[in-house]
Amino acid sequence: MNDDKLMDVRVPLAAAEGVVVEIGHGGTIHIELSQVSLRLQRAECERITSAMARAMVRLRRIEEARQATPRLRLVGDAADDAE
Repeated sequence: MNDDKLMDVRVPLAAAEGVVVEIGHGGTIHIELSQVSLRLQRAECERITSAMARAMVRLRRIEEARQATPRLRLVGDAADDAE
């Protein structure tokens, strides 16, 4: 048995705090997230990445819309202020 066939050499692609992304044998993308490990084919990874990017853009737009909405406050009747 050839040991070279058993070894999966991975090449680091990116890293951030608690996240490591590598490419391994056969183009498999390895994603290590603290307690979770994912092994994905490139096409699957691209679909997930695209969906996450769209989600983050949408979330940002929602946050911006919330910040742009003026805060409403209850004001008394003008007759109450005259007293």
